[in-house]
Amino acid sequence: MTEPAMSVTINLKSRGRPIKRLPQSVDVNSKSTPSELTSQISSRTGLSIHRLRLTKASDGKVLEDLNIPSNETIYVKDLGPQIGWRTVFVFEYLGPILIHPLFFIPKLRTYIYPHLLASISSIPPNPKQRLLLYLILMHFLKRELETLFVHKFSSATMPWRNLPKNSAHYWILSGINLAWFLYHPLVISEGKYTFYTPSNTAILTLTALWVFAQLSNFLAHLTLSNLRLAGTTTRGIPRGYGFNWVTCPNYFFEVLGWLAVWALSGFNWAVGLFTLVSAGQMYLWAVKKEKRYRKEFGDKYKKKRAVLIPGLL
Repeated sequence: MTEPAMSVTINLKSRGRPIKRLPQSVDVNSKSTPSELTSQISSRTGLSIHRLRLTKASDGKVLEDLNIPSNETIYVKDLGPQIGWRTVFVFEYLGPILIHPLFFIPKLRTYIYPHLLASISSIPPNPKQRLLLYLILMHFLKRELETLFVHKFSSATMPWRNLPKNSAHYWILSGINLAWFLYHPLVISEGKYTFYTPSNTAILTLTALWVFAQLSNFLAHLTLSNLRLAGTTTRGIPRGYGFNWVTCPNYFFEVLGWLAVWALSGFNWAVGLFTLVSAGQMYLWAVKKEKRYRKEFGDKYKKKRAVLIPGLL
């Protein structure tokens, strides 16, 4: 026999900055969900549900259900103005797309490299540099399209104040820094910032490797997208191409693609730095995902020893 729903009184207090119009208490149905409580508080305060985080005063944990005694105190925190994750990613990837082509405008090159003689700074990029430009632009255009049409996000928003920090990796490290050293005139005249000049055979081989990595990365993203039903945060166990090798094959193929670009550039140090920083961050994310999969799916999930690089890391 189903237990009848009861009315529960919940006391509310602001955590941190006081929230205007936050009621001292609300009455909710014992069968209600935290999202329904959040919606009720949102309508009373005028703040978006995405700005509100509810935690229990008793243990400080995020409220996951309303199986709590009457007159329990719940802390309500205003997370500040929010921005959608889809918009965040679109803005992040836009940086390299806008920045890299600027280095191919002849009149701008003398201003971008003012420390060089005009006769040197005006040297146009060579065919290999143009190839690198096209590969990098196609990579980030692919990321934009995946953001718009493939990816599904477990969280709807993030605080606006985090946008500069999140974007710095793409606008500065893979944008300004990468482009400045990759298309530098002295790379053409002296081979500066590089360690070797790839042969035509190496260029074809590495370009083919890059194409393979991009297509494989896309397939991994499709697999992950199909695990999550639209409008929900419920996930399935990822299986199939790449997922039997490592926890996050999308990260593995991402790293593989950038290693191909690094080799094509003659092991340009700026490409190596971006690849190393990106791989390090993806490794940390992959470790967290492996732990989450083990906790969420238990014995149903086949544990992986390698989370990023098959048989190695």
